[in-house]
Amino acid sequence: MKTALKRNIPNIITLFRLSLVLPFSIFIHDIIVYNYSNLFLFIIFTFIIISDILDGYLARKLKCSSSLGAKLDILSDTFYCLCSMTLFVHFQFIPLWFLLIMIVKSLEFMITSKIIKDKYKTNAPVIFDKMGKIAVNMVMLMPGLFVFRCFVTNYLQVMNITVYIITISFIISFFSRIIYVIKLGSVPTTQA
Repeated sequence: MKTALKRNIPNIITLFRLSLVLPFSIFIHDIIVYNYSNLFLFIIFTFIIISDILDGYLARKLKCSSSLGAKLDILSDTFYCLCSMTLFVHFQFIPLWFLLIMIVKSLEFMITSKIIKDKYKTNAPVIFDKMGKIAVNMVMLMPGLFVFRCFVTNYLQVMNITVYIITISFIISFFSRIIYVIKLGSVPTTQA
């Protein structure tokens, strides 16, 4: 019983993070529309970021990394990013095209991960690249610009500059992964 619980601690943390996305989105909406206090938004944002770091760390430390855990982590991160960016687009903090680029990049990531995974017959649920990971981490932290807007002069301008930096990173990641997959297709597989 204790071993099963220990193995599932990272997944429980990830599910907790997933459950925070909707309240986080509601607080962003209510702060913008009704000018409510920022305290709960700050607390939830802090839990989201810390839990994202903690679940992966514990999975490695407890040696209980799993395909399910990796998929839950990606689902949680994607849901958080899409909800946050959709709200920012709705309130015209960032351009719509950025949200569309995020969606295209997410689809490319899933497709190329599957192709690479199948080619190398690996059990890894997804295949990361450095530039894509940097861009996703920046997207994860971007709502922090809103959360800490009282400390960031012209936070909307900083958000838009960040959008362009992330977009460039996504484009580099997109083309490097596509080129890698194309090269994979041209390399003959060895038969045993």
